Amino acid sequence: MLTLARVNYTPSIAEELFPKVVPNLTPAELANSSLWLDLVWSYVVLGLGDLNQYVQSVLNSKFVEQFSEGSETHGVGDKLKLININAAARHLIPNYEGPFLDPKSPIWDIPLSRSRDKQALVSVLTDSLVNLVPAQTHLKTNVDSRLGFFVDAEFLLDSRKNPIALNKETKDAHKVAILTLDYHDLCRGTHNYPNGIASLSQRLLEATGYHVITVPHTEFHRNDKLVSRVKYLESKMKQLNLTPESGRK
Repeated sequence: MLTLARVNYTPSIAEELFPKVVPNLTPAELANSSLWLDLVWSYVVLGLGDLNQYVQSVLNSKFVEQFSEGSETHGVGDKLKLININAAARHLIPNYEGPFLDPKSPIWDIPLSRSRDKQALVSVLTDSLVNLVPAQTHLKTNVDSRLGFFVDAEFLLDSRKNPIALNKETKDAHKVAILTLDYHDLCRGTHNYPNGIASLSQRLLEATGYHVITVPHTEFHRNDKLVSRVKYLESKMKQLNLTPESGRK
């Protein structure tokens, strides 16, 4: 299940396979709480069936306490999965009636970080984007989404694809988020196919009202000339489907 989630793949025999496998995967069958968390996170990524009972099992306070006591067995990855699941409970799971993470939980205190290569790609993105979106008044970068990941860039566009100042009050404003996809965000052997983490990030942002632009490293090259990078980003912005009815609420 974790492998399927990591590579963002649902097998063609899922409808036959999952009902036979999933009921046998219980907390009692797994060695520790991290494995159960991995499993539930995998179900969320795969959009597997009725997630209510599984999500409730890891968002209840007793389970969460195991990850907030500073135990060396529970690292940053586990806590990010909890935040991912919490976000899915709020935005992706219809009629969810279970608990959520306590806003004051130390789970939220973990620092987000990027690899050196990812940070270099984001820096080039920012240097290019400021030629289209004024940095001081219209653009936010390195935004903690509170969903378990960074939004690399965030800004507003009107229906004509013109940038809008972030503090401007208007109904015709559309939230746009940019996610860069480096080598580790894509599956091998396919053309720009996002892995499970990248796919979940995009789904969560879309569910919270963003129009998402993904920028794969295979298309947006750090060594390209500035004019080429700016034209690429401009074309991605023009491809967005923005209508007055879908503006910021």
